[in-house]
Amino acid sequence: MENIVNIVDSDFMPLIGGNDAPSNVVVIDDLSAKPEDEKISVQFNTSKPRLCDLLNSLIDPNIIIAQNDLLIRALRNKNILINYLNLSQRLLEKEITEEDFDNIVSDNVDEYFIKIDKKVSLVELCAMSIILEKIGGEFSVSDVEQMFSLDLSDSVNEIENSKLF
Repeated sequence: MENIVNIVDSDFMPLIGGNDAPSNVVVIDDLSAKPEDEKISVQFNTSKPRLCDLLNSLIDPNIIIAQNDLLIRALRNKNILINYLNLSQRLLEKEITEEDFDNIVSDNVDEYFIKIDKKVSLVELCAMSIILEKIGGEFSVSDVEQMFSLDLSDSVNEIENSKLF
């Protein structure tokens, strides 16, 4: 028997299962099964909220860790944005020249620019969804990428279609 859990929910298939899975099946491979564990397959119908609840219950420690990591990243990125805005204000108020501004920014890139360089995982998507739901409001993909320093380019169509944020 294979080490696979099949969850039937056509809206989530592109986020998790990719192109190899049938269009109405989500495939999550090996939820931390040990090699000596008996392998089982599970298939059922569900809704988007219930799928996130299920994933939360199955990988809850990972979701909590991902939420903490994302919140720390979001706070660091907020500080970077504040640094940039403060420096921009100094330029507008003519406390520094454009040349000074450029030199300060180029000498301290990590303090003034948010890096969007990490691909998003399923666990991070679920954690992000929970965080953004608690914040409320609507966010563009670009807003979320900047907030959490995550590159969502590989998942942008699936994310927008799923209405995760």
